[in-house]
Amino acid sequence: MRFCSLNIFSGEELDGDRKKELTKMLRNDSNCVVDAYLNSFKYYNNENCISLNISCDEELDRMFLKPSLDGYPVLHIPFDLDGYFQIKECEKNDFWLCVVRDSIKYVSSIWNWEQAFFDDVYNKCLIRLSNEV
Repeated sequence: MRFCSLNIFSGEELDGDRKKELTKMLRNDSNCVVDAYLNSFKYYNNENCISLNISCDEELDRMFLKPSLDGYPVLHIPFDLDGYFQIKECEKNDFWLCVVRDSIKYVSSIWNWEQAFFDDVYNKCLIRLSNEV
């Protein structure tokens, strides 16, 4: 499989419209970081994942991975929605970059991915984002 995609969404147990609105907001806010991250590498060959789905869940106290045989696993991460609304707009890219970095580190440790590769991707992403400011 070739890992080359990230999908961030709300994992909250909300009614359909509210969940869609929250997912849309999270994707809009994280889009710049996700694009910069994915544009920092072509793909990563592995046995587990094509697209990592990151579910932002308020009720969690730690990450957990729900594997998938088809290459689309879901990583559930703790997410403080009230705290998120307190983050200044100018700090949201840093927030999302940390979410992506921590998510990749988590799955890398489980799937034995080469962490040095993703450290390099993270550093390239930092440069890309700093050049956009």
